[in-house]
Amino acid sequence: MIEEGSSILECSSELSLGFRIQLHRGIEALSKDLHPDAGYYRRAKIALACAYKTLPIWEGCYDVDGTARNILSLSIQCLAGEEPLEELKIQAERFETIVNNIMCSSEDNIVASYAGFSCLSAFETVVYDYDFSMEAKTEKDCTPECWDACFNSSLAISGGATWESVVLNESARKEFLLWYLKVALIETWPPLVAPGEILEH
Repeated sequence: MIEEGSSILECSSELSLGFRIQLHRGIEALSKDLHPDAGYYRRAKIALACAYKTLPIWEGCYDVDGTARNILSLSIQCLAGEEPLEELKIQAERFETIVNNIMCSSEDNIVASYAGFSCLSAFETVVYDYDFSMEAKTEKDCTPECWDACFNSSLAISGGATWESVVLNESARKEFLLWYLKVALIETWPPLVAPGEILEH
């Protein structure tokens, strides 16, 4: 699947939702013999890696109190069974309100909001796992709250979605997606690698 994704990016700057879901199904198939939760653990680490990748975009604009970073840190602790889940849910709910308000306040805030939504997507993956029910849809059919961390981070890096009337940095999107395939997926694969060891590459 990594090779297939790399081939897609030779002539495109996007990896479709359908392809990414197939990729995660492949992760599940290759992980289930190791441990029933191994696929989930890998998917959660991948989502956290994507969120950390674009966290500086959010922090450079709005996150003066470290809320987003704290949510990711709590998510890592929850993944390790070290942090009460309810505390994380409370903080994430407050943060979602902040991100939504910022996105709606001005078009100038949209890119940073995508980075904020990526943190929320990572949190959702840690708490609820990856949403495989979206397979028949595209991101355009859904709200940003439903997008995965990979897609939200790709928007933050490139400047927006392909259907939006904005000037996009397609090469930056492609570079991010190649990182997703060739760095994030590979470095999160070893089951004993803790999230904190790979997140800020």
